[in-house]
Amino acid sequence: MTLYQIIKHLESIALTSPYIRSTGEGNVYDYMNGNPHIKYGVFHITQGTHRQDEQFDYYSFNLFVIDRLEDDLETNRLHIQSVAKDVLSNTILTFRDKFYGVTTTELQFHPFTQKFVDLCAGQYVTVTFRVPNNLICPDTYVEDYVPNYRLKTLEVELSKDGTYTYEPEQGCDGFDKVIITIKS
Repeated sequence: MTLYQIIKHLESIALTSPYIRSTGEGNVYDYMNGNPHIKYGVFHITQGTHRQDEQFDYYSFNLFVIDRLEDDLETNRLHIQSVAKDVLSNTILTFRDKFYGVTTTELQFHPFTQKFVDLCAGQYVTVTFRVPNNLICPDTYVEDYVPNYRLKTLEVELSKDGTYTYEPEQGCDGFDKVIITIKS
């Protein structure tokens, strides 16, 4: 199992939570401050130190769940931090249980309140996954975790002038491709 596969599986698992609406990886401050129109709750991954011995690969991460606070700090801070801990726990346990031989270190959760573009709260957890060296991992992320997820092609025909809106049809979760034709 590669680093890329682990990150993509963790993101896919997190997205199965109705609380998580977007994911990111890398510097959390750059991501949160560089995306002013971000969809909250955010599942974010930063990497720690990775290592390897004869039998195992060890991948270390800080996993975050971040959501925007309401105007009054106390209104939803504890709710956000409570849900964040549950989402992080469930994501880690689901990942660990999905792949035979994967184990984790003790989980230490850290609640926080932080000003990014918006004033936010959440939790992060530091975790190390111990993965057997010979673990083969399929690259079917969305299909594994969201089997009813349906993508389709959006085709739009435009003329030179006009305002266009599109209402997605029932049962479609997103588009894998957009084709735009402009008629003169």
